[in-house]
Amino acid sequence: MYISYMLALAICPWKILKSATSFLTFLGGYSIFLGPFVGIVLTDYFVVRKGNIWVEDLFTADKKARYWYRWGVSWRALVAYLVAVVWPIPGFTHSFGLDAAVGWVHVYQIGWLLTCCVSSMAYFGVCLIGGVGVEERSLRFEEKAERVEELGIDEVVLAHDKI
Repeated sequence: MYISYMLALAICPWKILKSATSFLTFLGGYSIFLGPFVGIVLTDYFVVRKGNIWVEDLFTADKKARYWYRWGVSWRALVAYLVAVVWPIPGFTHSFGLDAAVGWVHVYQIGWLLTCCVSSMAYFGVCLIGGVGVEERSLRFEEKAERVEELGIDEVVLAHDKI
């Protein structure tokens, strides 16, 4: 709560809400903070994990599970997010009247697409470090789901009840 309070004071919301134009400018620039999420999620599902999801690892507290992260945060996704968001910020500040070079303004204008692509490439690069997606690379796209369909609904329900 205190961190949120300090961040709220740091962004000076009274300047953002002083007029409809500044508020809409802020909302337009907000996309540079949302673009990396799309890039990371798409890359994780389609490229790194090839659509294969281990449901039993989603619901376990075991530290060796595929989806367990320290303090609930994937350091790989965090690094990719920060790398992507840094680029358009000088152009974003220019939209509020601060000085920025013309090049940064152009970078900001393609902010969503840029942050989406940069976060995607950074996430894929960081996932090559360590053992993320090693088993998934040997599988076809969504092969794990095909295996579940072969079992039939009764076997899946019984397997789920054992978890």
